[in-house]
Amino acid sequence: RDYKEKKYLQYIDAEKIDIGDSIACINGVSIFGDKKMLDARLTGLLIGDGTYGMHKNSCGIILINSDNEVWNYVESKYKTRDTITPVKTKNGNLLRKASVHGFVQELRNLKIAGQTKDRKRLPENIHSYCKQDICDLLGGYFDSDGCVYINKTSVNDSKNLHQCLIKVSSSNIEILKETQLLLLKLNVHSKISYCKPNFNNPKTTRGHYNLNIYDRDSLLNFIDNVSFLIKYKQKLALEIKELLLNNLDKQKVFKLDDLYLEKVISIENIGVKRVFNLTADTTNTYIANGFVTHNTGGNVEKSKDAEGVFFNPKSGYAKAFINEG
Repeated sequence: RDYKEKKYLQYIDAEKIDIGDSIACINGVSIFGDKKMLDARLTGLLIGDGTYGMHKNSCGIILINSDNEVWNYVESKYKTRDTITPVKTKNGNLLRKASVHGFVQELRNLKIAGQTKDRKRLPENIHSYCKQDICDLLGGYFDSDGCVYINKTSVNDSKNLHQCLIKVSSSNIEILKETQLLLLKLNVHSKISYCKPNFNNPKTTRGHYNLNIYDRDSLLNFIDNVSFLIKYKQKLALEIKELLLNNLDKQKVFKLDDLYLEKVISIENIGVKRVFNLTADTTNTYIANGFVTHNTGGNVEKSKDAEGVFFNPKSGYAKAFINEG
């Protein structure tokens, strides 16, 4: 189908969507707020490699990490104290578990103090923060739980450019979903996949999820906006950028204006659920989980400027929603 013709895109009832159809997602909405964090990089590091649960009505911050660059950054700004004897890893670094002092109140301000394991979330109203803080928080999170990968033996094959990969892993799918939406502010698309547990390895008896970034434009946008503290990750990221820029014609992602089309590969009945209806000024059109959504019976004419949101989510029609409750 010639998707370059806008007539192929239209609002339809969700129940009419079928396997094989393409759904319009936003390519990205670069709308940022002006709120600032005390230290977005450390916040990201703690979300990935930290614990900040409640102990006897107080919140204690522990960071567990083996990267020298991370500890150099943290100890240049905060007092730390090792809670166990550091252990040497296979690559010669020291795995340290240390308390970090002077940051508890900031975690309270961000409304994440006391969260543990699968209850961890990104800071409340994360979309109202400035771009630099969002980029630094993502950098800290990917520094702690992320991976940068290049398969150099296949990168010159047009069918294998997806072998360039940046990912972050977690057993907590909810925080990956929040991260996935946050990345859209940087025009970065990602996929979440499940990795089954390996019962032959006692350290990996629990499955986990990967948030994978692998299409060319998303990788380039991520690398241009998010930096790593860890030197080998930053070096690999720059290598990915160079490889992709040298192969611009070998991987193409279809986009129409500011939309990105995703194909429906499966449909699952989740039963009867509570739903919420949003009112979005005159357009009745909003972005939900990255999809352009319209709630007036599929008739664009009923909502002035709805078509403008459909074909240009970055336009002045699009506004951030801040949860004040």
